[in-house]
Amino acid sequence: LIESHSLPVTNSDTKVIANGLQKYGVDFLTRLRGMFAGVVIDTRENKTYFFRDPLGEKPLFLHKSEAGLVISSEFTALYRILRRPLKINPKAVTDYFRFGYVQEPDTFDLEIFSIKRGVVLELSEDSFLREILHLEGYDENETELSLRDLLEEINRQVTYSTVPTGLALSAGVDSSSLLVAMSRHRETEFVPIIVNVSKEGTSQEALEAIQSCKVLGI
Repeated sequence: LIESHSLPVTNSDTKVIANGLQKYGVDFLTRLRGMFAGVVIDTRENKTYFFRDPLGEKPLFLHKSEAGLVISSEFTALYRILRRPLKINPKAVTDYFRFGYVQEPDTFDLEIFSIKRGVVLELSEDSFLREILHLEGYDENETELSLRDLLEEINRQVTYSTVPTGLALSAGVDSSSLLVAMSRHRETEFVPIIVNVSKEGTSQEALEAIQSCKVLGI
Protein backbone atom coordinates (compact mmCIF):
# COMPACT_ATOMS: atom_id res chain seq x y z
CA LEU A 1 0.00 0.00 0.00
CA ILE A 2 2.85 2.35 0.86
CA GLU A 3 4.77 1.62 -2.35
CA SER A 4 1.81 1.44 -4.74
CA HIS A 5 0.39 4.77 -3.52
CA SER A 6 3.70 6.57 -2.94
CA LEU A 7 3.03 7.18 0.75
CA PRO A 8 5.68 8.05 3.36
CA VAL A 9 7.31 5.00 4.96
CA THR A 10 6.15 4.52 8.55
CA ASN A 11 6.04 1.79 11.18
CA SER A 12 2.45 2.71 12.11
CA ASP A 13 -0.51 1.18 10.27
CA THR A 14 -2.70 4.04 11.54
CA LYS A 15 -0.27 6.58 10.11
CA VAL A 16 -0.48 4.86 6.72
CA ILE A 17 -4.24 5.41 6.73
CA ALA A 18 -3.83 9.02 7.84
CA ASN A 19 -1.28 9.70 5.09
CA GLY A 20 -3.51 8.05 2.49
CA LEU A 21 -6.54 10.07 3.56
CA GLN A 22 -4.54 13.29 3.46
CA LYS A 23 -3.33 12.54 -0.07
CA TYR A 24 -6.39 10.92 -1.69
CA GLY A 25 -9.31 11.88 0.54
CA VAL A 26 -11.93 9.54 1.97
CA ASP A 27 -11.92 7.43 -1.23
CA PHE A 28 -8.61 6.01 0.01
CA LEU A 29 -10.59 3.81 2.41
CA THR A 30 -11.82 1.75 -0.57
CA ARG A 31 -8.21 0.67 -1.21
CA LEU A 32 -7.60 -0.79 2.24
CA ARG A 33 -7.22 -4.53 2.84
CA GLY A 34 -7.47 -6.45 6.09
CA MET A 35 -9.12 -5.81 9.46
CA PHE A 36 -9.84 -2.19 10.37
CA ALA A 37 -12.37 0.21 11.81
CA GLY A 38 -12.16 3.81 12.85
CA VAL A 39 -13.20 7.43 12.81
CA VAL A 40 -11.83 10.11 10.50
CA ILE A 41 -12.15 13.80 11.33
CA ASP A 42 -11.43 15.98 8.30
CA THR A 43 -10.54 19.38 9.77
CA ARG A 44 -10.23 20.99 6.34
CA GLU A 45 -13.73 20.07 5.20
CA ASN A 46 -15.16 19.94 8.75
CA LYS A 47 -16.54 16.44 8.19
CA THR A 48 -16.49 13.23 10.23
CA TYR A 49 -16.53 9.70 8.85
CA PHE A 50 -16.95 6.25 10.39
CA PHE A 51 -15.68 3.15 8.61
CA ARG A 52 -15.44 -0.60 9.10
CA ASP A 53 -13.81 -3.42 7.15
CA PRO A 54 -15.91 -5.48 4.68
CA LEU A 55 -15.87 -8.70 6.73
CA GLY A 56 -16.66 -6.91 9.98
CA GLU A 57 -13.61 -8.29 11.74
CA LYS A 58 -13.18 -5.07 13.71
CA PRO A 59 -16.28 -3.90 15.61
CA LEU A 60 -17.58 -0.35 15.95
CA PHE A 61 -20.54 0.55 18.17
CA LEU A 62 -22.75 3.61 18.26
CA HIS A 63 -25.14 5.28 20.68
CA LYS A 64 -27.13 8.32 19.61
CA SER A 65 -29.34 10.51 21.80
CA GLU A 66 -30.30 14.15 22.36
CA ALA A 67 -27.18 14.50 24.51
CA GLY A 68 -24.96 13.59 21.58
CA LEU A 69 -23.31 10.71 19.79
CA VAL A 70 -20.96 8.19 21.39
CA ILE A 71 -18.86 5.70 19.44
CA SER A 72 -16.53 2.95 20.62
CA SER A 73 -14.72 -0.14 19.36
CA GLU A 74 -16.03 -2.07 22.38
CA PHE A 75 -19.62 -2.57 23.49
CA THR A 76 -18.67 -2.73 27.19
CA ALA A 77 -16.70 0.52 27.00
CA LEU A 78 -19.60 2.37 25.38
CA TYR A 79 -22.08 0.89 27.86
CA ARG A 80 -19.99 2.11 30.82
CA ILE A 81 -19.82 5.61 29.35
CA LEU A 82 -23.62 5.82 29.37
CA ARG A 83 -23.72 5.23 33.15
CA ARG A 84 -27.16 3.65 33.18
CA PRO A 85 -28.69 0.17 33.56
CA LEU A 86 -28.62 -2.12 30.52
CA LYS A 87 -31.77 -1.83 28.42
CA ILE A 88 -32.15 -5.46 27.41
CA ASN A 89 -32.82 -6.08 23.71
CA PRO A 90 -35.12 -9.17 23.55
CA LYS A 91 -34.27 -9.83 19.89
CA ALA A 92 -30.54 -9.90 20.68
CA VAL A 93 -31.10 -12.38 23.51
CA THR A 94 -33.16 -14.59 21.19
CA ASP A 95 -30.49 -14.39 18.48
CA TYR A 96 -27.79 -15.35 20.94
CA PHE A 97 -29.53 -18.51 22.13
CA ARG A 98 -30.65 -19.41 18.61
CA PHE A 99 -27.48 -18.67 16.61
CA GLY A 100 -24.76 -18.30 19.23
CA TYR A 101 -24.25 -14.64 18.32
CA VAL A 102 -26.20 -11.38 17.98
CA GLN A 103 -27.11 -10.34 14.45
CA GLU A 104 -25.95 -6.86 13.51
CA PRO A 105 -26.83 -4.05 13.87
CA ASP A 106 -28.48 -5.20 17.11
CA THR A 107 -26.63 -5.51 20.43
CA PHE A 108 -27.77 -6.58 23.89
CA ASP A 109 -28.76 -2.94 24.56
CA LEU A 110 -31.78 -1.46 22.77
CA GLU A 111 -30.00 1.88 22.21
CA ILE A 112 -26.53 0.66 21.21
CA PHE A 113 -26.02 -0.43 17.63
CA SER A 114 -23.21 -1.93 15.59
CA ILE A 115 -22.13 0.09 12.59
CA LYS A 116 -22.69 -1.84 9.36
CA ARG A 117 -19.68 -3.73 8.07
CA GLY A 118 -18.01 -2.67 4.81
CA VAL A 119 -19.29 0.90 4.67
CA VAL A 120 -18.10 4.47 5.13
CA LEU A 121 -20.61 6.72 6.92
CA GLU A 122 -20.57 10.50 6.89
CA LEU A 123 -21.84 12.39 9.92
CA SER A 124 -23.94 15.43 9.02
CA GLU A 125 -24.29 18.58 11.12
CA ASP A 126 -27.64 17.36 12.45
CA SER A 127 -26.00 14.06 13.56
CA PHE A 128 -27.55 12.10 10.70
CA LEU A 129 -25.41 9.21 9.37
CA ARG A 130 -25.29 8.84 5.60
CA GLU A 131 -23.69 5.89 3.81
CA ILE A 132 -21.36 7.32 1.15
CA LEU A 133 -19.03 4.46 0.22
CA HIS A 134 -19.14 0.69 0.07
CA LEU A 135 -15.94 -1.24 0.78
CA GLU A 136 -15.68 -4.38 -1.35
CA GLY A 137 -12.48 -5.82 0.08
CA TYR A 138 -11.28 -7.12 -3.29
CA ASP A 139 -10.51 -6.01 -6.84
CA GLU A 140 -12.82 -6.97 -9.70
CA ASN A 141 -10.05 -8.84 -11.52
CA GLU A 142 -9.59 -11.09 -8.49
CA THR A 143 -13.07 -12.59 -8.72
CA GLU A 144 -12.00 -14.77 -11.66
CA LEU A 145 -8.80 -16.08 -10.05
CA SER A 146 -8.47 -19.72 -9.03
CA LEU A 147 -8.32 -20.40 -5.30
CA ARG A 148 -4.58 -21.13 -5.49
CA ASP A 149 -3.85 -17.89 -7.36
CA LEU A 150 -6.13 -15.88 -5.08
CA LEU A 151 -4.40 -17.17 -1.96
CA GLU A 152 -1.04 -16.37 -3.52
CA GLU A 153 -2.13 -12.81 -4.34
CA ILE A 154 -3.52 -12.24 -0.84
CA ASN A 155 -0.38 -13.63 0.77
CA ARG A 156 1.77 -11.44 -1.43
CA GLN A 157 -0.05 -8.36 -0.19
CA VAL A 158 -0.45 -9.12 3.50
CA THR A 159 3.12 -10.28 4.05
CA TYR A 160 4.64 -6.92 3.13
CA SER A 161 6.36 -5.18 6.03
CA THR A 162 9.09 -2.62 6.55
CA VAL A 163 10.14 -4.03 9.94
CA PRO A 164 11.26 -7.43 11.29
CA THR A 165 8.28 -9.63 12.09
CA GLY A 166 7.61 -12.72 14.18
CA LEU A 167 5.37 -15.54 12.94
CA ALA A 168 3.76 -17.80 15.54
CA LEU A 169 3.98 -21.13 13.75
CA SER A 170 1.91 -24.26 14.38
CA ALA A 171 1.50 -27.29 12.13
CA GLY A 172 -1.83 -25.98 10.84
CA VAL A 173 -2.53 -25.07 7.23
CA ASP A 174 -3.09 -21.38 8.05
CA SER A 175 0.27 -20.63 9.68
CA SER A 176 2.09 -22.96 7.25
CA SER A 177 0.59 -21.06 4.31
CA LEU A 178 1.76 -17.78 5.84
CA LEU A 179 5.20 -19.31 6.31
CA VAL A 180 5.41 -20.23 2.63
CA ALA A 181 4.15 -16.80 1.55
CA MET A 182 6.59 -14.97 3.80
CA SER A 183 9.49 -17.05 2.52
CA ARG A 184 8.57 -16.04 -1.04
CA HIS A 185 7.55 -12.43 -0.71
CA ARG A 186 8.99 -10.86 2.41
CA GLU A 187 12.17 -8.90 1.84
CA THR A 188 12.70 -7.91 5.47
CA GLU A 189 13.64 -10.34 8.21
CA PHE A 190 10.99 -12.56 9.77
CA VAL A 191 11.46 -15.06 12.58
CA PRO A 192 9.27 -18.20 12.91
CA ILE A 193 8.38 -18.79 16.57
CA ILE A 194 7.45 -22.32 17.65
CA VAL A 195 6.06 -22.93 21.14
CA ASN A 196 6.37 -26.50 22.41
CA VAL A 197 3.42 -27.20 24.72
CA SER A 198 4.38 -30.78 25.53
CA LYS A 199 5.76 -31.60 28.98
CA GLU A 200 7.51 -34.68 27.63
CA GLY A 201 9.91 -34.03 24.76
CA THR A 202 8.85 -32.20 21.62
CA SER A 203 5.19 -32.29 20.59
CA GLN A 204 4.19 -33.65 17.18
CA GLU A 205 2.84 -30.22 16.25
CA ALA A 206 6.18 -28.57 17.05
CA LEU A 207 8.07 -31.26 15.12
CA GLU A 208 5.92 -30.67 12.04
CA ALA A 209 6.39 -26.92 12.32
CA ILE A 210 10.15 -27.36 12.57
CA GLN A 211 10.09 -29.65 9.52
CA SER A 212 8.21 -26.96 7.54
CA CYS A 213 10.99 -24.48 8.30
CA LYS A 214 13.65 -27.00 7.25
CA VAL A 215 11.90 -27.71 3.94
CA LEU A 216 11.83 -23.99 3.16
CA GLY A 217 15.40 -23.47 4.33
CA ILE A 218 14.38 -21.13 7.17
